[in-house]
Amino acid sequence: MLIEFGVENFGSIDSRQTLSLVASNYYKDLEDNVFDPKLPGLAGVRLLRGVSLYGPNASGKSTVVKAMHVLQHMVVHSAATAPDNPLPYNPFRLNPQRGTDPTKFFVAFVHEGVRFEYDIHYVPERVLYEGLFAFPHGREQAWFERTWNPETASYDWRRPAGNLKISNELLDMVRENSLLVSSGAQFNNPQLKKAYGWFSHSLGTLNLGADLDMPFDPSYSASQIKDGSPLRDRLMMILAHADIGVVDAKVEEQEPPAEMLEVMRRLLQPEAIASMQDRSLSIALEHKGATSTASIDWVNESAGTRRLFALAGPWLDVLERGLTVFIDELDASLHPVLVAELLKTLFSPKTNPRGAQVIFTTHNPFLLTGSLLRRDQVWFTEKDHSGATHLYPLSDYKPRPKEALFNGYLAGRYGAIPMIPPGLGIE
Repeated sequence: MLIEFGVENFGSIDSRQTLSLVASNYYKDLEDNVFDPKLPGLAGVRLLRGVSLYGPNASGKSTVVKAMHVLQHMVVHSAATAPDNPLPYNPFRLNPQRGTDPTKFFVAFVHEGVRFEYDIHYVPERVLYEGLFAFPHGREQAWFERTWNPETASYDWRRPAGNLKISNELLDMVRENSLLVSSGAQFNNPQLKKAYGWFSHSLGTLNLGADLDMPFDPSYSASQIKDGSPLRDRLMMILAHADIGVVDAKVEEQEPPAEMLEVMRRLLQPEAIASMQDRSLSIALEHKGATSTASIDWVNESAGTRRLFALAGPWLDVLERGLTVFIDELDASLHPVLVAELLKTLFSPKTNPRGAQVIFTTHNPFLLTGSLLRRDQVWFTEKDHSGATHLYPLSDYKPRPKEALFNGYLAGRYGAIPMIPPGLGIE
């Protein structure tokens, strides 16, 4: 579970911006939207099950999601990166001085009952700083810190005795363009594997936006239907409650067409044919009409129906496993009512008993109209005069308990809306 995420000098973000999942004790409404992590040292601290990111196009909402994706990728994969590969560096380019400054990430999270704080600074050539702190009993334990020393062209290490059990030989094997958390996990260090496990198994990022090269893949949802998994009934319930007329689904394996197989046999080696001959899944959704039902093939379904079907399976998996997921453009091709229904499953302790969290970008102001989001669950992105993204919560404006957030947002009371020239220049 995520507590806090900070990023500096990345994409449209210049100075450090911080997203907090810590619930405000000032707000007493929608108590199901928060949960108690029950951790030593965090008495009275509750976490939010979800956070929305609002803002105009190109204001930096997606940058926050991309930043978490880059951090996750570095932790999971940097140990296997070639020695001469640069780190994923994308500084704030509207300030020339930032082109040589480090990108900085900070994340506080909980995994397997332990709270961690992890901090990295880096440039393309190397990691300049990496630090990991754990709170297994509520008190801080510095597991390690490494800082690049340009005078010696090596790292200065800080490892308080007794906290992190790791050999000097392993430390010597950590390259400049890899993270110790990544390398330590690859060499089965049990302590570093625990921190690594959150990034590799409990964190996800997902882009549902219009810039996708390929449509969002429905195969996970389809496989739950075909295999009759425990998620099947819940998935079908979501489709039924969406009021799109779907009452059942049929998923079957299908082989490539015979003519395609014949061409493959003539052109490819047997081994290549075997690797390419995995069966795909055909999907047909059964719709209820006035007097009968009819099966409609996948290609003939509406974009909204396909998107809801493809998203429902992964969404239920997130709830089932208690994951933390960043989703860009959650409401793409989905009606606001459907998005609200998905969020209700996230905010309900009954359907989300393991503390799953979703951080999502949206343009949908209708989510602000009802009793769905707490005020500390609404965040905004906005660019200043220098083109830099600022990330801030609605709670900074201290809205009144009964204030109409929908009207306030569209009126620009909280910022984070497009500035449209009068008449768009049309006379």
